[in-house]
Amino acid sequence: MSDFATASRRINLRQMRAIVAISQHRNFTQAAQVVGLSQPAFSALIAQLESELEVRLVDRTTRSISLTPAGIEFIAAARRILEDVEVAVRDAQGHAQLRRGRLTIAALPSLCIGSLPRLLGDFSATYPDIQVSVMDLLGEELVQAAMSGKADFGLGYVGPDRAKDLEVVFRDRLVAIGCPELLPGKAARIGWRNLEGRPIIAMALGSSVRQLIDIGSHQAGADLTMVIEPVQIATALAYARGGLGISILPSSIMGQLQNSGLVMKELIDPAIERPICIIRPGNVALTPAAEVFLQTLRNEIGAA
Repeated sequence: MSDFATASRRINLRQMRAIVAISQHRNFTQAAQVVGLSQPAFSALIAQLESELEVRLVDRTTRSISLTPAGIEFIAAARRILEDVEVAVRDAQGHAQLRRGRLTIAALPSLCIGSLPRLLGDFSATYPDIQVSVMDLLGEELVQAAMSGKADFGLGYVGPDRAKDLEVVFRDRLVAIGCPELLPGKAARIGWRNLEGRPIIAMALGSSVRQLIDIGSHQAGADLTMVIEPVQIATALAYARGGLGISILPSSIMGQLQNSGLVMKELIDPAIERPICIIRPGNVALTPAAEVFLQTLRNEIGAA
């Protein structure tokens, strides 16, 4: 390692603050008070810095203190370094105290029209300086965004094999949603076999909801008549409101049914659960904003 590299590694911020204080006060006693040292300790600190640099920075006489040309150049650089350090410290503290920063979430469409908007609204009201964005994604796209760092974390369904290694924040169930004419009666539940012969609005192939629909109908031995296969949950609800069929959707979207005129019945025989997991790399720490939001989500689910 070169002498230059060795010296640069030994120089510390306290030495830089000391030499900057000398340039401001031109008095060792006053400068020592500014940095919180005794005058002998302060003088030793300046001498140590000059020794590390192998150059004199300060000319001392019994009557005055002046900076050498090398001292003037070094102090200019030291000021810039100290300013950069102060900015970095302020930024880090701002992130830690949630005064600034960014939160990016990858989430399933059903969550984006369900409980997530209200939670994000409450979070933004509490932490207005945190920039929040949501990536509305399906299946593997969601997992890739969360695991690659494009999002702070993902909220989604990954299947039972992968879910066992992840934190499950809540579980929803598949429900049948339709107009009263297609879902008559007061019963809160309906079996898969009872949907046979009725027009079914199923989600598109590749979505987590469609995967679970196929599992549920297969386990029940139900032969469903799928008339429409929309990509978006909101589209499936619109078709159901139009009387085009019975939508099979996760129960987490029930907030969208207020004043819709639609009926919701839990699907049974079998009941199909969908665990919603926090998806993220296990070796990457969450940002303070992500930590706080997830704790808010856990508290909300616990209260519910």
